Amino acid sequence: MVLPALVAREFGGGRGAQVLTAATTALGLVVLRLFRTGDGRWWLAIGAVVGIGLEAKWLVLLMVASIGLSVLAVGPRTVFRTGWLAAGILVALALAAPGLIWQAAHDFPLLILFVPMQFLYLSPVVVPIWIAGGLRLIRCCAFFC
Repeated sequence: MVLPALVAREFGGGRGAQVLTAATTALGLVVLRLFRTGDGRWWLAIGAVVGIGLEAKWLVLLMVASIGLSVLAVGPRTVFRTGWLAAGILVALALAAPGLIWQAAHDFPLLILFVPMQFLYLSPVVVPIWIAGGLRLIRCCAFFC
C-alpha cells in the first residue's frame, strides 16, 4: 500500500490523493482475501478501508458499488450471506461519520456538485466520447439480451 501512495506523491498528489491511493489498494487486497477465503470477518477490514477512504474521497463509493454489482452478477455471491457484512457497513459508517456529519451540516455540497464535477474531471473534450461509448455499450447489451 505504501508503494502506490508513493507513486501518487510522485505524480504530484497531495496527502488526500496518497491516502486514497493507499486505501483503494488496501481495499483491493482485503476484497481479494474475502473472495479467496470466504471468511466473512474480512468485511470488517473492508469496512475500515472504505470508511477511511470516504474521508478522503467519495469516489470510493463508486468502486464499492462496482465490486458489489460484479459480485452479484458473477459471484461469489456467498460472501453476502453473512452477518459480518452488516458489521463491516457499520464500521465504514462509523469511520466516515465525521465527513458525513459535516456534509449534512452544510446541505451536502459534495452531492450537489458530484455529477457536474465528474464531467469537468473527465474534460469536456472527452465527455462526448464517454457518452457515445456508454450508449454503444447499452445498445450492444440490449442486442445480446
